[in-house]
Amino acid sequence: MNTEITALQAALPALSGRDADFAKSLLSQHARKGLSDKQMLWVRKLAERASQPAPEAIEIGDLSGIVALMGAVTLKRPAMLLDVGGEIIRIAIAGAASKYVGQVLITSKDRGEDGRRLWLGRITLEGKFLPSPRLSPRNAISVAAVLRDFAADPAGVAAAYGRATGACCFCSQTLTDERSTEVGYGPICAKHWHLPWGKPLACEAV
Repeated sequence: MNTEITALQAALPALSGRDADFAKSLLSQHARKGLSDKQMLWVRKLAERASQPAPEAIEIGDLSGIVALMGAVTLKRPAMLLDVGGEIIRIAIAGAASKYVGQVLITSKDRGEDGRRLWLGRITLEGKFLPSPRLSPRNAISVAAVLRDFAADPAGVAAAYGRATGACCFCSQTLTDERSTEVGYGPICAKHWHLPWGKPLACEAV
């Protein structure tokens, strides 16, 4: 048997979530009709991922506020974008099918050629940040700093993103309303995320 296929079979118990599902799919297809060169590349990548050491928590203070905030959002799949030195990352609550259900998952904003976002780490239910082994120490510290700022001031960080990009960090929609542009996010997202949204106009004041 191909040694790379054997390595992936051996590594399967160490994979979880989508990586595990993808690995099983590749192994099944290999048994039926073989794999393309591109698919074999993923066989190697997945085996390498399984061999990477478990990430160590970065002590940056309690991030349980982020978990609580996202868990209280009145949306089926709450997610938002954060700016890390010009690179946009995405944080979202793990669903019921995930190994990390209820935890906050941190990924790239965009999907790669395989249709998947790059895994950057997660925040445990206890509020600990576990960075992906793929992140360099420097990048992990940068992500941790943004997460710490967001935990301390979610409205302020969300507002700063909107003012800098012209788009809401929650729904990615362009901000056009004058007050939304000033606040940095829109009234609907403010309601979903339980965040303040500006002062009423004079005609709206009670």
